[in-house]
Amino acid sequence: NIAESFRELGDFENAALWYKKFLDAHPNHFKVSEAQFQLAQCYISSSFALDSEMQNTNTALTSTTQTTNKYKEALEILLALAGNKNSDYSREAAYYIGKAYEGLSLLPDAYLAYVKVILEKTSDSTAQKALESINALIAKEPTLKVTREQRFNFGMVCFDAGKYQKSREEFGKVVTKEKDVLSARATYMIGQSYYQQKKYSLAIAEYQKVVNLYPGNDFVISALYKTAHSWRRNSEVDKGNKLLEDFVSKYPQSELADNALYDIALEQKGR
Repeated sequence: NIAESFRELGDFENAALWYKKFLDAHPNHFKVSEAQFQLAQCYISSSFALDSEMQNTNTALTSTTQTTNKYKEALEILLALAGNKNSDYSREAAYYIGKAYEGLSLLPDAYLAYVKVILEKTSDSTAQKALESINALIAKEPTLKVTREQRFNFGMVCFDAGKYQKSREEFGKVVTKEKDVLSARATYMIGQSYYQQKKYSLAIAEYQKVVNLYPGNDFVISALYKTAHSWRRNSEVDKGNKLLEDFVSKYPQSELADNALYDIALEQKGR
């Protein structure tokens, strides 16, 4: 409680001291993971504050050594927590590993730490924070290399957060003249983003690109199914149903065939 009180007051130095005392006195306590995580955060926060002070006052080199050591201590704690998948703090720890690397001016390592967070999961607030940190890093260090696979995952973070325009910007950077799976998948997701916004005509146009540009790709089946649904939702119910019937005839073994039959039956029942 003392440590938490200091942390809430923004006194990270004293908070860290009391978290350390707690961990030394109670190594098997059920709150050990929480205390370790908070200790690492205190090290990062206090170091960040000291770094900012140094920039404003040109503090001596000893302060630089002090902050470096704290970032290293934080990194050691966070790496252990992130590696323990049974810990409630493993995912947050993985994110703050990036912050520790940033504090150590290891920007490529920080970037990869954030990318790893997003690779594991794109649909939570931690992924959103990781993407924000990545964008800030790229603005600071434009030489950082972003792969198409990483860019696609950035798009998924935006999509899952309901930021559909931003997701299209990311997916658009993935699509290339290379007619590969990644381009097909990104084009399909652009269609999905329009579908989520109820812009069905635009969604249909993207789904048709998947069908026309990437024949034989696994996403063609999904694109055809969603095209039919887009027509139905765009007040072209009969056309949509006809496309669903054609879909079932052409892809009877598809997992989506049963869905299509159910959709048709449900619509006819409602007439």
